[in-house]
Amino acid sequence: MKKIIITSVVILITFFVVNSGFAQKGQSKPEIAKWKLKDEPKSFWEFKSDEKLYSTYIGSDQTTIYDYKISSTPPLCQEGVSLAIKKNVDFLQLKNLKYGYTKCFYIFGLNDEVLTVMDAESGQTFFFIKAE
Repeated sequence: MKKIIITSVVILITFFVVNSGFAQKGQSKPEIAKWKLKDEPKSFWEFKSDEKLYSTYIGSDQTTIYDYKISSTPPLCQEGVSLAIKKNVDFLQLKNLKYGYTKCFYIFGLNDEVLTVMDAESGQTFFFIKAE
């Protein structure tokens, strides 16, 4: 089960794709929409207006729900992971209350069509494009 959750998080992060333009610090807020992972088109992150993020993989019955927060200051993440302050970079924090863990990401690129984030723990970058 933990493997599925971790896979969902990885898929969700990859969802954001660098296409053009980068968000300015303090202005990184993904559009309330569905975002598709560029390298895994069956994986989706959907940001909702109630500050919930739904991570879904087509073909799986499971959807993982996270509370999300975007900030310009490093949030508290999982134990042992400290975030370096990077110039002009915002942070995405995902909390899974059901399983009691938190994941943090750097937001490196965001515009109307593309979202790029990096997992603060693994360093893996994920590219998402806005789903139609």
